[in-house]
Amino acid sequence: MKKLPILFMLLLTLILIMPAALANQIRDNQPTKIVFSDKSVTDGHLVLGVYAEGKLGFYGNQIEESSNGGLTYAINATEFKAEKMTTQLITAPIGSGFKQILWVGLGNKDQV
Repeated sequence: MKKLPILFMLLLTLILIMPAALANQIRDNQPTKIVFSDKSVTDGHLVLGVYAEGKLGFYGNQIEESSNGGLTYAINATEFKAEKMTTQLITAPIGSGFKQILWVGLGNKDQV
């Protein structure tokens, strides 16, 4: 039952990203490539889950290191609280390797 909100967030994320992806496809005349992976990918756009109060998971901490604290700075600057079912689109910090990052609020880590 706890997986239902996560599946809903993934579906919502795809709905939010698809218009931008289609615009890029039309502009670049190339097919859009969406990859679901547990390996490190460092180009294009990223959907990143963030726990309440801006706490990052494993992959978020890797990006935090490569961007020299850029994710934490951006979370604080945008005042993103990462409450469950919230999103925030940002320009990716320098050093992360991405163009944009869509944060998806996951709520409290203990309740996920």
